Amino acid sequence: MSEGYIDSASVYEVVEALSYGRPEECAPWAWQGALVTSCALACTENIKVAPNPARPEGASGPYDALLTALGGNLRISQPGEGVVRAAQETTKKWATQQREVIQTAYEQLKGTEAFGKWLDWVLPNVWSEHARRLNGLFDPAFIPQIAPIIGVDKKDLSSILPLSRDLKVVTDYANRRPDEDNFRKMLDAYVVSILIRGRYHETVARRTRRQVIHHPVRYPVLPSSEGKPAVEFRANTAHFLSSIVLAGAFSERNHEARIGTWAESVHKVKSAHQVGAIDLRGKDTDKVALDLAVRHAQYLGIRAHSKWVERVLDASAALGVGVLTSFFLIDWLSLLTGGAVYAATERQKVGELVAHKVFDRKSRLRDLAIYEPGRVEQTWK
Repeated sequence: MSEGYIDSASVYEVVEALSYGRPEECAPWAWQGALVTSCALACTENIKVAPNPARPEGASGPYDALLTALGGNLRISQPGEGVVRAAQETTKKWATQQREVIQTAYEQLKGTEAFGKWLDWVLPNVWSEHARRLNGLFDPAFIPQIAPIIGVDKKDLSSILPLSRDLKVVTDYANRRPDEDNFRKMLDAYVVSILIRGRYHETVARRTRRQVIHHPVRYPVLPSSEGKPAVEFRANTAHFLSSIVLAGAFSERNHEARIGTWAESVHKVKSAHQVGAIDLRGKDTDKVALDLAVRHAQYLGIRAHSKWVERVLDASAALGVGVLTSFFLIDWLSLLTGGAVYAATERQKVGELVAHKVFDRKSRLRDLAIYEPGRVEQTWK
């Protein structure tokens, strides 16, 4: 079995999506991330949280509640020290050589609506937890690479690192977003660190022969997969069942109860899928896939009032996300033959299709685990 990674930013989108009063209020990346995470956890058997360069402390707040509720259904991976050191060196070399590419990617991201909405939620809801869990808002190991990218001196950025570890300062900055140099530098370093960490995740996955799913914020700095051969795993049935899982969670009144209900439903789907009690193979039409997903939800006892199911499905369309039709697995060798980097403008629209040369098409998402390592991407209709 080929194990896989999903980055914590994607998992966090479940927390964000379930924090909104109604599904149609969600930010597009939150809705997309919640559906991808739900599908990945419920319909495959091989996913762990991607490792960070520094060993993290325990999670806290709603993110901790989510990880606790999931229990054994999602573990946090930590590779050996040798892999960490080698991946850090490779990532540092890449970030040093691609400074202008990363600068351009960040500037283009700042001009997109999806990034702006994501940041508006992340600052007040994630920054403090992130700083506590990872001992700061950016990776100390990458300060020599981050500093020139954001146009500051390394010593200057190093002096800001302690501020990014002070939870009172971080919370104040996140809530006020002041027009101050220290806040701007901290924010820039935070985002650039996220971009660099995406390449670190990809490097670790290659070295440990894993699969990896990235959050959209990291797409601009990943090697292009356009036109690369890929294995397609059809996912419309899994998408609709995951949508019903989210609908059941939204029927709860408070955030904590929603997270618990979502995790319980994910466990029900995963357990039934593992023993072959439900059929999550992709279907030729979305109507057939939806009808089957509804029957499965009823069979599993997933509580979802019809009005919430309808609102969830309507939200997917209204937010421009649509139906998650397929996962694509692009092997590392294929990606290495390219070397080009995505322009952020090419991937800024959530739901945009990615063109691949499909050399195999599978109807079962669970088969992803038996295939070779590589990057896992999605298409939306």
